Amino acid sequence: MTPSTQPRRHAHLLALAIYALGYALLSFPAVLHFHTHYLCDGGDGLQNVWNDWWVRKAIAEHRSPYFTDWLMAPDGVTLVGATLNPFNGLCTVPLCWVTSDVVAYNATVLLAFVLGGYTTFLLAHHLTGSYWGSVFAGAALTFSPYHFAHAVGHMQLVSLQWFPLFFLTWVRLLEQPSHRRGLAAAGALFLNVLCDYYYTLYAVAGGAVLLAYHWFTAARPRGRLVRELVPALLTFALAAAASTGLVCGSLLAAHLGESLMGSHAGQHFSADVLGWLVPGSMWRFASITEWFWGRHPQHVTVSEFGLHLGVTVLGLVALGLWRGSRTQAGRWSRAWVILGVLAYALAMGPDPIVAGRVLSGVPMPYDLLAAAFPLIELSGNPVRMAFVTTFCAALLAARGVAVLPRLRWWRRWLAVPLLIAFALEVW
Repeated sequence: MTPSTQPRRHAHLLALAIYALGYALLSFPAVLHFHTHYLCDGGDGLQNVWNDWWVRKAIAEHRSPYFTDWLMAPDGVTLVGATLNPFNGLCTVPLCWVTSDVVAYNATVLLAFVLGGYTTFLLAHHLTGSYWGSVFAGAALTFSPYHFAHAVGHMQLVSLQWFPLFFLTWVRLLEQPSHRRGLAAAGALFLNVLCDYYYTLYAVAGGAVLLAYHWFTAARPRGRLVRELVPALLTFALAAAASTGLVCGSLLAAHLGESLMGSHAGQHFSADVLGWLVPGSMWRFASITEWFWGRHPQHVTVSEFGLHLGVTVLGLVALGLWRGSRTQAGRWSRAWVILGVLAYALAMGPDPIVAGRVLSGVPMPYDLLAAAFPLIELSGNPVRMAFVTTFCAALLAARGVAVLPRLRWWRRWLAVPLLIAFALEVW
């Protein structure tokens, strides 16, 4: 993108304000208790409150936050395999100097929602050049059912803001390779591992898919592509190994010392084949679709099954793919389609589930992945891969919004009912 196409400062501030206001409205009336109640449940949510406290204590005592003797005393226990998300704990350090623990925790939740939308906005704008399309893309991801479902108690998954940032740096690296961009991509990946291992895994896997796609579709000669890419990729690999690699290496060592598998069963935490179409139990009007989500083997685990994309997002995705111009953004669009479809195919887990009915014995892509990379079983949560599908759909929807001004004037009014429909679908 040329500098002239970049949004001005006030446009960035407007996008941030939209995401902050959107969170306040969609979380209402919880936001009224911002100063008095932790915006989480009493299970995993309070575990994350403890995580923040421990990170602050470890920093104050000049200790590693990845080991504590406050659990399993007196020997202590490693926290490498826990959902520690130390980034959020670090954020609460200065906040707790001026406010309460409650406000500090809630502020990190708000920050994740606002920055989650904003980094998606930046990536979508780089890809499409459409301001309002990019604003919508950010809203489609950060206000997605997936995001609000995990806000109940999974702070590490709420902190998705660095995932779009990684892909922004990665796409820029592939388009115009340089050592600086290699370092930027490694830095963004490190921010992901400081929040969640799932997002780190998905970023690496998604980056590999985009790299392969770029290799096979780039217009430049192969020899030139190798000369340009290899130095930048080596810089990225070395920087990532020295940062993200150290944390992931510690996780692997902890697993080899004492198996971390078995906390979740993949066949129980798998996406329904129709989950991306039908709203789940976290929807405000969930009683309408209880016939669907109530049949899922794990329907009581409401936080894991906010998967639906919504008619609005899907319609804009279809419009963008149908009417979008054949530009650089259009070339990348095919990559997002491939990545999104592949992610949902894996999210369906080892046995397909159709409207709550488990179809045993049907070969699935997840089986092939688990056979090739047994360590994938460390996650035990295939359903979370559907997040990548939501992410890709948000980026593709940006192109659909970008197409709207090019339609006939009377069709542009579609924007109004689309916004209303989107609000109802994510409410």
